[in-house]
Amino acid sequence: MAITSPARNQPTVSVTISPLRNEDGTIIGDIEDLILSDGNTVIGVIIGTGGFLGLAEKRIGVDLNALTTSEKDGKTIISLPVAHEDLVAAAAYQRT
Repeated sequence: MAITSPARNQPTVSVTISPLRNEDGTIIGDIEDLILSDGNTVIGVIIGTGGFLGLAEKRIGVDLNALTTSEKDGKTIISLPVAHEDLVAAAAYQRT
């Protein structure tokens, strides 16, 4: 699955919401920012992936519709059905 990113000129809001998991349940990154439309509607997220202790981390913009949610043990799990290779190949998100 190719990762699609919302337009790069959209404003963002810094948050740390949740770890992001792949389909197998493995943590692949953290949701760090929300990408907002001109009308202040959330249209995407910026995830931090890779790296170690924040070093060499890559920030990727992901369309909100690409995420799935589920419940497990009373907690909301946010997932992105994507292969590791797709995360590596995705362009880093650049704020403008």
